[in-house]
Amino acid sequence: MSGETGVAQKIDQAIEKMPSISPVFNKLTEMARNLETDSREMVKVIMLDPVLTAKVIKLVNSAFYGLKNPVHSLADAILFLGVNTVKNLAMSTAVMDKILVNQKDAPLDPEAFWKHCLATAVGSKMLARITHIESIDQEIYFLAGLLHDLGKVLFIQAVPDLYRVVIQRNREKQQAIYLDEREELGVSHAQAGGVLARKWKMDQLLVEVMECHHEPEAANSDNPILKLVVVANNLCKQNGLSGGDPCIDPAAEVILQSLGLESGVLQPIIDQLPQELEKAAQFLGIQSQKKSS
Repeated sequence: MSGETGVAQKIDQAIEKMPSISPVFNKLTEMARNLETDSREMVKVIMLDPVLTAKVIKLVNSAFYGLKNPVHSLADAILFLGVNTVKNLAMSTAVMDKILVNQKDAPLDPEAFWKHCLATAVGSKMLARITHIESIDQEIYFLAGLLHDLGKVLFIQAVPDLYRVVIQRNREKQQAIYLDEREELGVSHAQAGGVLARKWKMDQLLVEVMECHHEPEAANSDNPILKLVVVANNLCKQNGLSGGDPCIDPAAEVILQSLGLESGVLQPIIDQLPQELEKAAQFLGIQSQKKSS
């Protein structure tokens, strides 16, 4: 018991040490769901965080967009790329540093981990599109997929050696990793991620995604974002983008049936996922960050 207490304390300390997410993130999340949001108001909010503003403008000027003339302001970026694109850049950039695992000796393969997070984000947004979610709301599905495994970063920071043991035993047992985490650490990455999401005062729907993506039945609401992240998470696992946890959650099939989605509907998403993943990686500038780490 004392061992479990020590682990819990280290995880709590890691949560406390985790840098606070930009307050702009929560405001943008709120604004993104308001159809009456004015682009000028969004510019004002993003500019509250000068570092975030600089990163967004840098990405807008990247070769990926191929703009003929460099952009020097957020207002110009919105003019050329549109409100939704700039908003997605700002919101994703605000959390990306928290997701990337840069430790050379990390228990998880850093590249496989970020690819899984990003692929789940892309898959969630694609699912939102084919299930006729309003385009203005699709960005939060992307963010939810991006964030869903953030609890694993806490374990890597708090108890790297012990988490390496968890991963090794998980490979031997070949079961969902959250079960081994609970057995060895007393808490799963989903539960730890939920605690962090509450600390960051995230939207309750995002908290539930981080906390319940392996056990959606435990959610306190009928959360459509959670459902699609669960499906996207498993699609990624089925197509070689597992991030080290290849076991499929049975809940995904139940959700697919409840949504009336058949394999034929999902095949285009599976076919497009690698290409869309590459686009998203360039979109967020992840490759350059990974190489420079």
